[in-house]
Amino acid sequence: MLFAALALYQVNVVPAQNGAIESEHNQQVHDELQDLRNAIRNVGTSGGSESVSVTLGTRYPTRTFLTNPTDPTGTLRTSETGAVGIDNAEFDGRYTTTADELLGEDFETRTLSYEPSYNEYRDAPTTRLEHGFAFNEFSDASVALTDQPVIDDERITIVLVEGSLSMSSRGATTVDTRILSGPTDPITLEDDGANITITVPTASPRAWNESIGTEFGPASGAEHARVTGYADGQLTVELEGDTEYELRMARIAVGDGRDDGSDEFDINRVTADDTDSSGAYDVRWDTDRINDEERVSCTDESCTFTAANAGDTIPASVETVPAVDDAAVEYAVGNNEIAGLVPGRGTIQDGVHETALEARSNGTTTLFASSGGAGDALDVTVAVESAEASLPDGSVAYHDRNDDGVYNDGEPTYTEADLESVDVSGSLIVVGDAFSANGMDLTAERLTVEEGATLETRYGGIQLTTNSGEVAVAGTLDTTAGSGQSVTLDAAGGTDLSGGTIRSSGGIDMGASGSITADDATLDATDASYGSITVSGDDSVGLRRAVVQTEGTITITAGASFDATASDFESTGIGQEIALESSDDMTLDRSTIDVGPFGTMTGDLNRGSNTLFVDGAEFRRGDDPGPFDFSPNGVDVRGTPAVGWTW
Repeated sequence: MLFAALALYQVNVVPAQNGAIESEHNQQVHDELQDLRNAIRNVGTSGGSESVSVTLGTRYPTRTFLTNPTDPTGTLRTSETGAVGIDNAEFDGRYTTTADELLGEDFETRTLSYEPSYNEYRDAPTTRLEHGFAFNEFSDASVALTDQPVIDDERITIVLVEGSLSMSSRGATTVDTRILSGPTDPITLEDDGANITITVPTASPRAWNESIGTEFGPASGAEHARVTGYADGQLTVELEGDTEYELRMARIAVGDGRDDGSDEFDINRVTADDTDSSGAYDVRWDTDRINDEERVSCTDESCTFTAANAGDTIPASVETVPAVDDAAVEYAVGNNEIAGLVPGRGTIQDGVHETALEARSNGTTTLFASSGGAGDALDVTVAVESAEASLPDGSVAYHDRNDDGVYNDGEPTYTEADLESVDVSGSLIVVGDAFSANGMDLTAERLTVEEGATLETRYGGIQLTTNSGEVAVAGTLDTTAGSGQSVTLDAAGGTDLSGGTIRSSGGIDMGASGSITADDATLDATDASYGSITVSGDDSVGLRRAVVQTEGTITITAGASFDATASDFESTGIGQEIALESSDDMTLDRSTIDVGPFGTMTGDLNRGSNTLFVDGAEFRRGDDPGPFDFSPNGVDVRGTPAVGWTW
């Protein structure tokens, strides 16, 4: 009888209980995915970054005398890239940079989906996050979890997603979201004669049909919009004509999304307060007087200043109508890296005040003048002829005296031989390859080795030192032509090694008084005999997707958080250690940490209130799974390693 009862319980009750657990988990993950949707939207409309924990799977309770199937898992992934486009539109208003590029072009984006793998709840939906719209997709229906935010009355909000993400687990994982570009200020759009259309990628046109509707009008989900077509994974939405719309766009990163330095969505509006008069007199830029200067060409609304060198100036005047005396005037520039106005304020006499427009780098920006509640704006394009200047033959580096990031005629230059010992009071930028048999010692306030440049030594090491600013290496530092020669980076500010490479026949030592960022970098001391690699930052340390390898010890110390997502750490020597330390959270998701025989892997998070993220990480000792020993007690460990374990 007992066995018969157990059999009946196993067949009938256990599946029902497990199904209830799966259903409860599915509701939980829906709530967490809405949190992720909100994080993407918040970052895309306000900037910054947010992290959200998503519980991909769940676990069944332990059963005495009874059995459970394998615990359920879930997969969160991004789609292939799709295109977002806005057509039949033109913008209205003035902005600190052009808004034209947002119209009539396609922008790449991705969507996200979550698919559970349950044993009992087999018709569970796929949950999708598309352009801020969260919904469940069943085989025969779609159920919205949130409103779609793309079109809300006359507001259009488009948040593009950059990066590839694919996570499968029965536990929790953390998804980081961060701003890459934007958000734009609201940009006023009008149709160009035909109705504006917006095209977005989707895997479920049915959900969008139900959310937006297929007809204009108050009975529709979006009164001024309707879905008009779907083909090849692209949904087309038409906006009602004769209506002004406000567009905001941004690009955010998830997963391995990288910041390519683009500022495509850093667009600011020139408001009426900046340009219109509400006082007793008007203020306006005197383009006729500015146009009289050599190397300047002006229309009523814009000027072009062709400067021989960065730092050149021309007079720039404002006038009042009617003429006033003793009125204060203030100036501002949309982008101070392109141009400057010196002085930035003054006193109007006889209805006129003159300042100086300084050319700094190539580009277009807006000049602002305001006085007595009135103001004016003037678009200025700066073309610095010397910005295209080339270094003299034999030169590989220069003193960037005006900090514009380009070589200008007259700036001091340095040859390959000079780099054996250089001390610059200012910025030093290395742009070409250099070899020294005797080592290199470079000191500056700020020091940059540009992408494509290689510094190589044989009988001496490489030392890069800054007195007050950043060390940035996007090129290569290499001492492997000799033996036992180290590479040292000592920054009084931060260090940026993103995309850079260090190869050493001795050891590698990186120290910074600020943060260290070495995403997609390579630190290789395998040519050294048990050479050590040490990275120490007083602030956060980021080594995402980096490769760090040696026979000796690897020591990473972060004064704040440490993020080594998807990085590879390898110490192949016998009895060596990989020691990681942070004063805040430590992220090792999808990273690989591999030590040789009798080696150790440790993580010191300093406070029990910090969190260790290890989802998908691989911990190996030799060819076998190994332990990652973390401290102190109380640390919250999130995620499940793919290989090895934590203790």
